[in-house]
Amino acid sequence: IDQIEEKLTVYRDSSDISRINRDAFTQPLPVSRDVFDLLTECFRLSSETAGAFDVTAGPLIRAWGFKTREGRVPTEETIAEARRSVGYQHLELDARGTTVRFKQPGLEINLAAIGKGYALDQVYDHLVDLGNRDFLLSAGSSSVRACGQLNGSGWLVDIADPQERSHQAGQVRLVNQGLSTSGSSEQYFEFEGRLLSHVIDPRTGWPIEGRRQVTVVSPSATRSEALSTAFFVQGWSWTADYCQRNPEVGVIYFE
Repeated sequence: IDQIEEKLTVYRDSSDISRINRDAFTQPLPVSRDVFDLLTECFRLSSETAGAFDVTAGPLIRAWGFKTREGRVPTEETIAEARRSVGYQHLELDARGTTVRFKQPGLEINLAAIGKGYALDQVYDHLVDLGNRDFLLSAGSSSVRACGQLNGSGWLVDIADPQERSHQAGQVRLVNQGLSTSGSSEQYFEFEGRLLSHVIDPRTGWPIEGRRQVTVVSPSATRSEALSTAFFVQGWSWTADYCQRNPEVGVIYFE
């Protein structure tokens, strides 16, 4: 996990992602195959969710102070400027040379909405390669990856109550699946009587209001994490339609 973080974090200037953010507008930048594959999956998920999950939302995360966990309300001009530097469609990925190029200045990749799930999937693959067949991985309560079953009945995972985190709202059984939860109870701040969560809609530039928690189960923790953010942004109707079209994905939605 330390090796993965060393490549993907935006908090170290030496990481692959920091190097991409710094140099990819000036020229196509060669990256390692694993980083390229992750960015390719991020691009696919961004497109599939109509930009509700957007791997290039870094400027908005920074503008609202969530990168440093110091939430603040930026000016309309600051939001507009950040939005001009956001858009997964400005990310150019060349599979032949495994290069990344930004077609828009100011673009900034931030993997906060998918990185933990990706790390769990990488550890999952490593443990399976070593011959392990039944285990549960957890990156805190928000991201989980299960392999095999516990006593033949799946791994039982608690879902916290979004209004009272110490209470349990329900449980799910996982068999070879990933689970991720996005919500407004972990990171948020109040502004003029409004509760603004850390989940930002990349299309408007504003945090989501009026939703409490979304838990997603899918075949991988990477996908679950990205979709929990996208579902939180898109709302229930869009989410229900997505799950009908993708029956391998399940959701528990608290509005």
